[in-house]
Amino acid sequence: MLNQAKYGPVDVITGDYLAEVNLGNDAEAYTAGTHSGWIPTAWQGLELAIDLIAEKRIKVIINGGALNPKGLAEETQRKLIDPRGLDLTVAYVYGDDCLHKVQSLLNKDQSALPHLDQENGDVKLEKDTQEFLARPEEMPVVSANAYLGMRAIKRGLEEGADIIICGRVADASPVIGAAAWWHGWREDDYDELAGALIAGHLIECSTYITGANYSGFFKHEISELLNLGLPIVEVEANGECVVTKHEALNGFVDEDTVKCQLLYELQGTIYLNSDVKADIKHMRIESAGKDRVRVSGVTGAPPPSTTKLAVFYKAGYQCELLVNASGYATEKKFALQEAQMRAKLKDLGMLEKFDVLDFQWVGRPAPNPNCQLASTTYLRIFAQARDKQVVASVVGAWATNTMQHFAGFHCSLDLRNAMPKPFLGFYPAVMEQNELEESVNVLSRRQSAESRKFIVGPPEQTEGLQPREDYGPTNPVNLDKYGETVMAPLGDVALGRSGDKGANVNCGLFVPASDDPTGEKWGWLRTLMTKQQMQKMIGTDWRDWYHIERCEMAEIRAVHFVVYGPLGRGVSSSKILDSLGKGFAEFIRALQPPFNITMGIALYDTAYVPQRTVRRHFMFYTARAQQAMEHQSFFFEQKAKLAHMLNTVGADAKTASFPACMEYPELTEAVTQLYQEACFASTLTFDQIQHAGMQMAPFSERVRVVEDAAADVRSRTMAVPKTVSRKRGRRDEEEDEEMSCSSYTTCNKRGRNTAADYDMVVEPSYCGPYVDRFLQPAWWTQVCE
Repeated sequence: MLNQAKYGPVDVITGDYLAEVNLGNDAEAYTAGTHSGWIPTAWQGLELAIDLIAEKRIKVIINGGALNPKGLAEETQRKLIDPRGLDLTVAYVYGDDCLHKVQSLLNKDQSALPHLDQENGDVKLEKDTQEFLARPEEMPVVSANAYLGMRAIKRGLEEGADIIICGRVADASPVIGAAAWWHGWREDDYDELAGALIAGHLIECSTYITGANYSGFFKHEISELLNLGLPIVEVEANGECVVTKHEALNGFVDEDTVKCQLLYELQGTIYLNSDVKADIKHMRIESAGKDRVRVSGVTGAPPPSTTKLAVFYKAGYQCELLVNASGYATEKKFALQEAQMRAKLKDLGMLEKFDVLDFQWVGRPAPNPNCQLASTTYLRIFAQARDKQVVASVVGAWATNTMQHFAGFHCSLDLRNAMPKPFLGFYPAVMEQNELEESVNVLSRRQSAESRKFIVGPPEQTEGLQPREDYGPTNPVNLDKYGETVMAPLGDVALGRSGDKGANVNCGLFVPASDDPTGEKWGWLRTLMTKQQMQKMIGTDWRDWYHIERCEMAEIRAVHFVVYGPLGRGVSSSKILDSLGKGFAEFIRALQPPFNITMGIALYDTAYVPQRTVRRHFMFYTARAQQAMEHQSFFFEQKAKLAHMLNTVGADAKTASFPACMEYPELTEAVTQLYQEACFASTLTFDQIQHAGMQMAPFSERVRVVEDAAADVRSRTMAVPKTVSRKRGRRDEEEDEEMSCSSYTTCNKRGRNTAADYDMVVEPSYCGPYVDRFLQPAWWTQVCE
């Protein structure tokens, strides 16, 4: 808050301090009188910035009041404004707390609290999701807060408030309220309100739009990602906006950071709010200068009659225990650990009493690791039950077997998370807006005077909800026209972001326009990424009761998915490690679908990722070599040996002295593929192979690369054919002309060897002598016959 006020002109500062779970976590302590009810950092921000706020006449609208917006407003008046004699008026928004209303409803009618996804017939809810509705005494509700809109905020500003403290309002509501007040919008100016809704969505998550949680972060220096500045939106009278930041603060705003944040926590092309529905199907995101991005094309419609209601209840107890294994036969080790614990829990009569008992293998050991940590993974044992003693039996069953453990067992000595602790269940409901009692209360500057209360009613016009758009690829392209394929990470073409919405995960993927001037990669992405492809990529995490919806946003070249179900009951009650769904998109981007080789799909080169492995340099050749697999059985038998050899080379690549290159007979394409696949499996890093290459004989003594690697390949040299274009799908002739042959022995700024005659050159020749040393000469004769 202080930096936003300090480093440039702003009219309004908004602040989103609430994740869904904040209110539930603090509810019991607030009721017991041991918690203030507001968010401490919201108070700290006001305390630090209050003088500048008064001096610059900046309006402030924050939801940091949480459970007690009235208390934070009065504290601000009493401790910050009155002692300084500042000319500021404080107000607070009231009406989101529906705890007593929900408790009363549950005692009368369980069906009076419908689930957010209940109307979607394709969605299957987690088995325990609605259990608390029938057992309110055993699983009591601790908090129930409705997501309010902008109407009370706008009215407070109209009544002269300078600082408005809110509780649970929708994340974007402060921005919508500020823009509606500033521009004098009416309640039915839906296009303008929708534009402000999206503006609020773009800046609601702090630095998520200035470099944080950004899938393209590796294109930037680490120094650019430290101490990021917060974003700013300049909302115009027509609802369009420009996203920017203070020039003096770190970070960056570009089309890709804005697209990533747009796609975060969406439910489809219609974005819902208590005040308006925003249609973002045809939304445009365009650069408007350095750290300035224009957002336009959003249209609006009347809001739904309902709003979201976040309900938290006492669901029981949970624990988690982490067990580590190193190296060999890890899968068998963890299987033994699970079998031991299940057997003991059965003996104790506890096994069938758990609501959740999950054994999750996290990570996989690196092949031929260069340190023990690279070989270490862990088993996450996660349990939930309503009975504390049932959960306590987990650590007891584990302790009983501690001297019967698998080979090399170890774990942290801090076992606090293994002890039973209460957890909250989450239930996202919907509530009619006309049942809310929403108001804004403006404090008097005289302590003895009463505050002024202004009641705001529900929206004057509402509109029913339609089923979300769900369809396959529009105008799909024939992928066969692009020719041969290779396997490579989806992240080489697509950026993206994912997040949670209750039990569901959303995932948006897009092709940066700057890397796809012809639109070929966008055609490839939207054609490839069907619902069936997404299900396939989810892999063994997929469950039959999950459901996928898919839509497209052509203007920003994005495909968007909602996967219903992976987070269970969601938020505080999810059993999965990524309980907020933030890692899902990065998992999908790491998977390797088939890429068409003639498209030149290599979006980011090694300059961005200095430690990128050898496999990046060899993935293109594999497609050609796949055509000749005459020696398949021998090929697969020897591949593991070659991978081991390459790792052995890598272990001392920075200190070893390599012998001069040796001539080898020409290899068949099958042997070429063998060598490439071995490099695929190796963990030798680019820095290591580059250093190793510098130890070799001068380039002039090596065999020059040839135009077609499939036709004439030697063990020491390979080249990517010109049909495989470089990073942006075209050759940069001017740069090629400037590069000399010395580039072959040193890594240029883009992290690859370049020369005038070739698009890309890689030289695995320095591993050749080790191939000869590791394998018997008879092998070469056998394969080359």
